[in-house]
Amino acid sequence: TYMCGGSIISDSWVLTAAHCTVGIESSQVVVFAATSQKFGWKQVRLASRVITHPAYDASVISNDIALIKVSPPFNMSDEGIAKVCLPNPTRSD
Repeated sequence: TYMCGGSIISDSWVLTAAHCTVGIESSQVVVFAATSQKFGWKQVRLASRVITHPAYDASVISNDIALIKVSPPFNMSDEGIAKVCLPNPTRSD
């Protein structure tokens, strides 16, 4: 059993570290969200897809980022869960 942290970026996607996903099939990934020892909230989702940064390099720990798509999507109306705030994309010419 291997445990890593992650950040919810939408109802279907979690951002995590690539070193947590290398060599792991999506069918092996289970995501626990909205957990609280006090209230016991919990949403458990299976991964339907895992995307590891194609240029991840473990030898120098570069591009250590990955995405996990969960299915079904998280129930975002649960008060124990929220996505992280990300800046709006900007175009740079």
